[in-house]
Amino acid sequence: MPIINVVHDPTDPREHVETWSRWLALAAFVLLITLLNMDATVVNLTIDPIQKEMKSGLKILQWIISIYGIAWSVFVIPSGKFANNFGKKKMLIIGISIFILSSLLCAISKEVWLLILGRFIQGIGAAICIPPIYGLVFDKFPAGKRGFPIGLLGTGTGVGLAIGPTIGGFIMERFSWPWIYYLNIPAGIVILLIVLFTIRKESQQLSKSLDLLSSLYVGLFVLPLSYGINNISSWGILSYQTLIVVVMVVTSLILLHLHSKKATDPLIPKGTFSNKLYISTLIGFMFLSFIMGTVLVLVGLYMGNILGFTTFHNAMIFIGFAAAFSIVSPIGGKLSEKMDARIPACIGLGISIVGIILALFYGLHTTTSYLVISLTLMGFIGLSIAPYNATMLKAVNRLTVDTLSGLYNMCGCMGFSVGVVISTNVLSQVSKAHLKDMLHKANIVISEEAQSKFEAMITSADQNYQELADMTHLSKEKILYFLNESFLSGFHASMYTIIGAGIVAIILTLLWMKVPASQPK
Repeated sequence: MPIINVVHDPTDPREHVETWSRWLALAAFVLLITLLNMDATVVNLTIDPIQKEMKSGLKILQWIISIYGIAWSVFVIPSGKFANNFGKKKMLIIGISIFILSSLLCAISKEVWLLILGRFIQGIGAAICIPPIYGLVFDKFPAGKRGFPIGLLGTGTGVGLAIGPTIGGFIMERFSWPWIYYLNIPAGIVILLIVLFTIRKESQQLSKSLDLLSSLYVGLFVLPLSYGINNISSWGILSYQTLIVVVMVVTSLILLHLHSKKATDPLIPKGTFSNKLYISTLIGFMFLSFIMGTVLVLVGLYMGNILGFTTFHNAMIFIGFAAAFSIVSPIGGKLSEKMDARIPACIGLGISIVGIILALFYGLHTTTSYLVISLTLMGFIGLSIAPYNATMLKAVNRLTVDTLSGLYNMCGCMGFSVGVVISTNVLSQVSKAHLKDMLHKANIVISEEAQSKFEAMITSADQNYQELADMTHLSKEKILYFLNESFLSGFHASMYTIIGAGIVAIILTLLWMKVPASQPK
């Protein structure tokens, strides 16, 4: 593979930006990205206490988790355009302020609808923050020096997602659920002050036009797609709800395409989908997010259901994943400056696949050390994410970086969600089939109600063995045996799915993500 040489341009003003200023700003960006991603997973532990306090059903409470990601996905592309039009610093300040105020709203909420509204506004604030961060890194660091800072941003993403449950568990053990949101306020204020004093206001704005119709079409595409991804497992692939979502998504895409052809300054810049290098990073980043989302969810389920670990115990073991991710991500960014970015990207994917292969041997009595080793290897996916981020910035220019970094981030959100949906469905379907086969071979006949109860308990953390024992006349030990063996069968099938996704990602990276020798500045 050829080595990419990036020539430093001494006339580039980014070569002379005050070193302390840009690195302090970068530290604030990394902390902010960590905080935003942490809030995607930190709230998982709050559902049970909120349910008891607010007397709400579980289906309603699930919106506390999902609405944050949906709002993020819907608003992140228009936010990139706003940053391009009105200034990155201004939009970043607005985004951080919205995030802080909405966190306060969540913390003081006494009604579930108000908490869900707060989470939705939090997601909007997060979406507004992301494109300016990438755009400001693009502005503050010249072409040959972006790999390392982009790697640090990747560290913030991976560490935030991985340590969310750890922070949540720590807070829930010592305080109450509102403190999960109160934590954002002082951290957000510190970040806001750093942004105010280290980032200069842009001297000129590129455009004042707003393509509101494109923003509407993007929302009509992302909103039903996100909602559908989160609900397709309960609806079924051939249900009328799924058909409605497909029609809405396809229609909105067609309308967006037709409108963009006519618009003078469309939301998604013209030529975006003919930019092969950029499209390769979109697809690759979706695969990486697919893998990471699946690992974080399924390994956590395994440790809770099979090994009986508490959520806090699970989170502590995931520190190995977070530590590896945080160490190798900046290294991956730095290597992408020195060589063909495909090399560190494929090495990181290869090592993480080795960790996933080790997960194929998870059983009823897997040791903690084995778990930590396998998760640490999986954390090497951070070595891949940084080169993809850096290559994405090489595929865009100063005029399009804000909007296209938003689109890139949205694809990552989609990949994460799709990975969780596909892997959990594989887990569910394979484990149910295995349970039926085991019961058949053991000549055990149970009622349909008992069968449904049995199947539901395979992936449920709340396992009422006594109720099922009364329904089936099986001993608790026998029930536990069937449940564990069925879960492991589905879990291992899901791991094969992730390994397949990783191999496809390596192939696509080698074939598509070839960076031309000359890059836009």
